[in-house]
Amino acid sequence: MQIKFQGLNGSLSNFAMRMEDLERRAFAVACRYLGIDEEVTVDYPREFHILDVPEELKTLEAVKELGYRLPTYEAAKLKRIISNDIGGSDEETMEKIEAEIEDGLKGEE
Repeated sequence: MQIKFQGLNGSLSNFAMRMEDLERRAFAVACRYLGIDEEVTVDYPREFHILDVPEELKTLEAVKELGYRLPTYEAAKLKRIISNDIGGSDEETMEKIEAEIEDGLKGEE
């Protein structure tokens, strides 16, 4: 399943590059037609990090079931899952969520 998501992320990256190029060329044609010399910046993301959230949570639970306490791993895994889920959130919100994750894991000790 992990390979499937890596392939999807790669395909999205490739698609984004093609769309960026298409949009840049469309703007160039439109600007030439309108007779304007406009410098247009088109920037699409290059990396995508789509996750299989249920599978990521299963992995996290499996580690816990082994009886190990790995707070750094758990925090990193939770941050990755949550960041993927609400990646468009502002930096302040993400910082609060990360602090809550850290505090929550400290409370489990």
